[in-house]
Amino acid sequence: MAGSIGMALAAAVLLACAVVTAASPRFTINDVTYKTGDYVAEAKELLDTHTNQSAIIITNMGGRVEAIRLVDPATNQLRDVIATHDGNATAMITNPHWQGEILLPYANRIRDASRSPLPHPTPPSLGSRQVDDRLDPTGTMTAFHGMDGSAPIGGDPDAPTYLDDEFKARTPCDQYSHVVVDGNTHIQLFADASYPYVQIYTGAVSTWGLQAIALEAMSAEMDAYNNYNGLHILDAGEVFESSFGVALL
Repeated sequence: MAGSIGMALAAAVLLACAVVTAASPRFTINDVTYKTGDYVAEAKELLDTHTNQSAIIITNMGGRVEAIRLVDPATNQLRDVIATHDGNATAMITNPHWQGEILLPYANRIRDASRSPLPHPTPPSLGSRQVDDRLDPTGTMTAFHGMDGSAPIGGDPDAPTYLDDEFKARTPCDQYSHVVVDGNTHIQLFADASYPYVQIYTGAVSTWGLQAIALEAMSAEMDAYNNYNGLHILDAGEVFESSFGVALL
């Protein structure tokens, strides 16, 4: 009898252990709505529930990136990695600062459109694209060493050295890395081999009063629709895949 009771208890324990609660998903996609005055911005938030790191995309404005929040290893606190509109739907919709415009940073500069002025110093691993008096690329490239990490960009916080230039890696790489030093934090833009070009813009202070630097990974050279340098032309059914991202180091 005692043996039967013991076996029954053991079976009950086994049955109890077999009941497993499903684990909550680590990543969730949440609907977010911002409303300010007459403006409404609809968004999707990709949230890492373990770390609270997140990315927010404005879905009714063509997929603009509104925010990327990552854990800063220097403070172990969340911080915004890109400039945001701080929840203001009016600013999101009107977007006076042109923030988050290039979700897919493929070749986006064409003849007689906005493009880079004459070149400025770049990291030693990059070469500046030379342009003619029409600001079209000439096909030549000059190496500069003024942004090798040994000194700041130049100027001061109220008037940094102005750059709005495109550069190309002088040596092909499997992965490219561009790093901005912000105090004790290093903000990295990384990209795969599809992105040998990068646009660097430091005019946010003078243009918008915004303390920011824009690094734009580019898969092709400016005016690529005319010079075809790096341009990907897909026929029906063809696929082009690439990847890039940001990280705090």
